[in-house]
Amino acid sequence: MAASLLRTNHKNPIIHMPGQTKNPLDLHKEIKAKNIEVRDGKIITTASSSLDTEIPRGEVLDITAWLPYASKHYKVSNDISDYLIVPVFTIPTGLPNRNGIAFDLKSLVDFCPERGMQYYKTFKGQPVQYEHKNDDITKAKGVIADVYMKKLQGYGGGRVYKILELLCIDRTKDPDLARRVLDKDINSYSMGAYVGESLCSYCGKPVGKCPHINPKQAVVFYEKDGHIVHRIMRKVIGFETSIVASPAWTTATSDFVTPISDGNDLRSLMESERNQIEFG
Repeated sequence: MAASLLRTNHKNPIIHMPGQTKNPLDLHKEIKAKNIEVRDGKIITTASSSLDTEIPRGEVLDITAWLPYASKHYKVSNDISDYLIVPVFTIPTGLPNRNGIAFDLKSLVDFCPERGMQYYKTFKGQPVQYEHKNDDITKAKGVIADVYMKKLQGYGGGRVYKILELLCIDRTKDPDLARRVLDKDINSYSMGAYVGESLCSYCGKPVGKCPHINPKQAVVFYEKDGHIVHRIMRKVIGFETSIVASPAWTTATSDFVTPISDGNDLRSLMESERNQIEFG
């Protein structure tokens, strides 16, 4: 199934893309076990855990400083111990997926004057929703504590990165949903973002002003002169990430990426579901 591209009253189109989750943590238990410490209004990782494998030990999260203010808008708890924290990988840079969409690294790290931060950081502080029901922020299930950019290990000579979001899910807002997340009965997530630019990977022109991509076609992913023709998304501004029962498409659970060495490999990639570009 293709990623969703739709229009709203916002000046830019919206894209929804799936993410891959790691193990969720119960912050109440982690704080009690002293794996995570709350000090001077900040969360500090202090011991080995599934979170520590993704975030360096001693990393400081400032969510407790602004959660009391955000909670009033999202109608969620202002007590950090009421939350689960779920690391979710949402965007690999430069790698087109089977929907024919890639995200430009240079644009993700560029500064967004509209939000006063780098583009990839714009997800921080946004709500965690359920099934992209984001018209009403008071229905939020939690909040995005922070966003990180990490290298994709073992591929691309250190030039490929992936975006990690830390989702905080309120156990008191929807106890049943939180339990299912903690038990990994639900482990699918999907980010929602505004897209400022969509470019053709073959000619570099905006989609709609080049002959290689039909802007009305949801999925464009084909070979031309040894190149993969696909959309390159730039100026991506995050506005939510959702817990979803079924992702738009499957993602892999490792950092392995199948290299494309020639046209035959590319055709096999496009024709066979078994040979996926994988990212963690």
